[in-house]
Amino acid sequence: MESGLNDGKVIGITQPRRIAAVNMAMRICEESRWCLGNEVGYEIRFKKKFSNSTKIKFMMDGILLNQCLISPELTDYGVILVDEAHERSIDTDVLLGMLKIIGEKRIDLKILIISATINIDKFSQYFYRAPVIKFPGKMFDVEIIYRYNCLSVFPDICKIVYEGVKGGILIFLTGQEEIEDCCDLL
Repeated sequence: MESGLNDGKVIGITQPRRIAAVNMAMRICEESRWCLGNEVGYEIRFKKKFSNSTKIKFMMDGILLNQCLISPELTDYGVILVDEAHERSIDTDVLLGMLKIIGEKRIDLKILIISATINIDKFSQYFYRAPVIKFPGKMFDVEIIYRYNCLSVFPDICKIVYEGVKGGILIFLTGQEEIEDCCDLL
């Protein structure tokens, strides 16, 4: 937005999950000291927080797909950023097809597709040999520990925390209740 690539229009950013769309909008507001719903907003199924002054709008793929039905050329948007494109769904696949068609009609629309693991050659070919930018990532040593519940992983977490082992802890849990239980234990 600061560089003017959006030509004063909305920058639409899709996320595959509701919580990601809301949290990203909140994070941008926090870092920029903007008010959520003004310059930055979001729209997810059954919930939205944006206004006519919103310039950066986070949403799920299905929301932008629905907007393609209302505005077939997405005229309100100057930039569309499809994040996590490797987390494919029917909405994502159809949206990418629609964006290809819209991109043919609107040469002023900038379309960015972001993924950590997607086959970039196939995507580039699909989008008429679009340019590709690679950002090399860092590899970190990872120890994988499988546990059946949060309580059984707690001793391993305590060992890392209390022994001052360098690094972080990434825990994948199955639901909100299990996440809250683990947080309470920590």
